[in-house]
Amino acid sequence: MAIESALLKLIAKMLAPRFTLYKALSMATANALKDQLTINGFTGDFYIGDNNGSGIVCCESETDNDNDLICSGTDNCPNVANPNQEDADNDDIGDVCDADTVYGTISGYVQEGVSLNIDAYSCGTGETVATMTTNAEGYYAFGGLENGKYGIYPQNANYIFSPTVVALEIPQTNIQPYDFTASEIHSISGTVTGDVQEGVSVSIYRNECGSNTLLDTVTTDSNGNYTFTSILKGAYTVTPIKTGYTFSPANQSVTVSSADKTGVDFTAVATVQPFMPIAICEDSILSDGQYDCNIGRVFNDNTDTARWTNFEGCGGAVNSSDVSRLIDCDAGANPDPIGLGGGIATTNGIISTASHRVHDCFFGDGTEPPRILEWTLPVIECDSAPTCGVVVGTVNVDIVWITESIDPAFYNAPTELWSADGEALLWQYADNGTNGEARWADFVVYFNLQDVVGGAAPYSSKSIYFKPSCDDVDFK
Repeated sequence: MAIESALLKLIAKMLAPRFTLYKALSMATANALKDQLTINGFTGDFYIGDNNGSGIVCCESETDNDNDLICSGTDNCPNVANPNQEDADNDDIGDVCDADTVYGTISGYVQEGVSLNIDAYSCGTGETVATMTTNAEGYYAFGGLENGKYGIYPQNANYIFSPTVVALEIPQTNIQPYDFTASEIHSISGTVTGDVQEGVSVSIYRNECGSNTLLDTVTTDSNGNYTFTSILKGAYTVTPIKTGYTFSPANQSVTVSSADKTGVDFTAVATVQPFMPIAICEDSILSDGQYDCNIGRVFNDNTDTARWTNFEGCGGAVNSSDVSRLIDCDAGANPDPIGLGGGIATTNGIISTASHRVHDCFFGDGTEPPRILEWTLPVIECDSAPTCGVVVGTVNVDIVWITESIDPAFYNAPTELWSADGEALLWQYADNGTNGEARWADFVVYFNLQDVVGGAAPYSSKSIYFKPSCDDVDFK
């Protein structure tokens, strides 16, 4: 019978130096035991109580102060609940009240089998002094630690932990558990193909509470591959970027739930970002098929060294208002990159209003000596119709002079020219003479300005004289 068995155990306890604890099956069973003992003549001090609602029976002189089902007389930490009586360093002081023991639990997506390291720190340098693995309940403890500063951190490749590390000092003045929460992590990966693969920056943003927060940026490898690791469940946006390219799609929304996300791919298209609406004809900056920055050219009604453009696609008309609004002396106004290999609408010859705006950019208000204009311009193939040019790259050019009105006496021929920043004098006529034709001739020789057949560039009205830059060449 259950009562007979319990009675024998109770009598054995009573014969010991002290009677400590008996866990009754129920209060009814405990009361039955008390009755039987009384009938059999037991007259000692005896107490049956339900201290915490679990049917705890203790001797009258003992209590369960922390309500952990362990009577205080044998509890290794009588004032802090520790029902499992963990004692990592076996010093008879429970982990929960031992100043040289660190303990806690891992909760969340994983509990058992998580490895934790504890590092001792000295002069800012950490050294791992112990490693352990959580039990089935996620519990861990490091006991018998020497005085000093420590850091604890869990490790598991499939999860991320919060916090990632905790810092503490032994002995502890405030003994407390150091708990971690595990969250399942995944990866997001993909490939960039097209006109570029390697070196594309790919960023991931977490979409939460109506806002996007940048989490990380990685760079594609030589095959265009990228991977984001340690991704929690949630909604994200992935965006690639690289100067000189657009991507299709521009970004992708990704929701991570229970598995890794692969195949978040993008296609790159090379682009150029011209500065001003003058398209340079490819042949005008080539010499024997190679880029040549030593020859200057002239752009006017009588040449096909350059064309005006509105940066729109082929098929539309290029009018003066479209071009003029795109000329900004300090910051070009082309709104969008242009894909290499695509066509842009063009027109040859000089557009007077646009030419006048370039003239004003070059000479300013006339109070300062003239300076070169350093502009980035699109390069096009000009062997097609004059209303369309296929973009093959960009080129940095120096606008070295511009004329507007007819000047047969060379009155406005240059006398000096300064760098774009106004710090360096690039050219000056030797004797500052009044012979404009001589000044022009000297200027043409110095900058090697040529017409389309290789002769000296003429001094003409409504003409823009330019020379490809030998620095920061972007011609593709």
